[in-house]
Amino acid sequence: MLKDFTRNLFYFFRGPSSDDDPTHDRQLENNLTKSLIVVLEHADKVFLQAFAQKLGLALPDGMPRFSLQRRPVGVQTTPKRVVLGITGGVHRCVESHSATDTGRPDAWILTDKWSILVESKLGCKIDEDQLQCHAESAGWPRGSYDVCYLTWQEIYTIFRDELAKLGNRDLTSRLLASQWLDYLGGQQMIPFVKLEPDDFDYFNLSEDDQRPTMAQVHRRLKDFQQRLATTDRARRILKCCGLPEDEEWKHSAPRAGECLVWFNVGGEGAARNWHVTVYFRPQGVDVEAVGASTALTGRLAKAGDKNLAELVRRCSKGSDSGGQSIAVGCGRAWYKNPDSPYKGQQIDHADRPLKGHPGILAGSMGDKSAETFAAMLCALLLKKDRRYRTELFIQYSIPREEITKGDLSAQIELVADALSKIEEPLGFLLNLGKA
Repeated sequence: MLKDFTRNLFYFFRGPSSDDDPTHDRQLENNLTKSLIVVLEHADKVFLQAFAQKLGLALPDGMPRFSLQRRPVGVQTTPKRVVLGITGGVHRCVESHSATDTGRPDAWILTDKWSILVESKLGCKIDEDQLQCHAESAGWPRGSYDVCYLTWQEIYTIFRDELAKLGNRDLTSRLLASQWLDYLGGQQMIPFVKLEPDDFDYFNLSEDDQRPTMAQVHRRLKDFQQRLATTDRARRILKCCGLPEDEEWKHSAPRAGECLVWFNVGGEGAARNWHVTVYFRPQGVDVEAVGASTALTGRLAKAGDKNLAELVRRCSKGSDSGGQSIAVGCGRAWYKNPDSPYKGQQIDHADRPLKGHPGILAGSMGDKSAETFAAMLCALLLKKDRRYRTELFIQYSIPREEITKGDLSAQIELVADALSKIEEPLGFLLNLGKA
């Protein structure tokens, strides 16, 4: 389950201000920077050494000095100067009429050999003019300093690697560093390494509990999709459905209270024909091919029980050694206004009156399981009712216990393999639809 981040050493309570308060981002930026300085100042020097090396600086023998929002004495005399901009997280566009933050850097790190001016911002970029203003306020003319950029995700990786090498020689440093890494995780400032159980626990949270991590969950799943799109099996599914490889894949919009998110294997045009969608739900990942066209579904039904029975048998062959098989069934999308001439998006709710796993059905219904199930499926597809649209689907599910136990490459492989399993029965369906 998701951790209770309020018990973290670095967690701060913001007070009664609204999430829409324009000072929220600035407060988070300040606290992130403060937490970094606390760890660099009080933990083992290996963390500061690794941090400095990332900026091309060597750690001198003397004791470094740290300052938050106050310029320390000596920054104008150090031979090496660095202006560091740190970015990461999600900047929310909240209108603010307050004065611009251009006069005071967030932090300083000073040695007898170099000094670092630190400014952090939520989002993916930081204004170079603001960094220049900070440098000028410190008495650093242009050309006397280097400008460097890091993300909180990069800093997280630096500290994680150093913590792994620290061992148990300094328990205080280990506590500080591990708590800080957890804090960055709670603030969604960590790199996407793999799908975690927390990504699936998210769908069981209340709306209020989902809001702080909603954007991060969607961003992580988009990263997953972008990696999946590079696999040959994703390209084959696009080709099978007659979709271009360069079309941008469509994603569900972030909404608080949602119990699933999804992306189409293909873009906007995919939804108007046979297409494949990857769903993320509390129980795991579902890879599903759906025929959304009423006319197409009708043609499939007219192909008859015999052809649908062949589809069921082909899906049964998709069973793996663990007994997982491709499910087949039909769903209905109920119209919000059945009398309306336009029914494209006017959907009130949906249900699935029939769903079966052919590999399981064969054990309970005997040799005629494919024909029996196909007859039920065909009857539902042939039924016409102006209140709803009927869709045929095939689905392969990956339990969360399976998808979360491997690394990212193994997770991508599982979903790509699911695409491969449904490719053959999907091609069979597409050929039936053309008949």
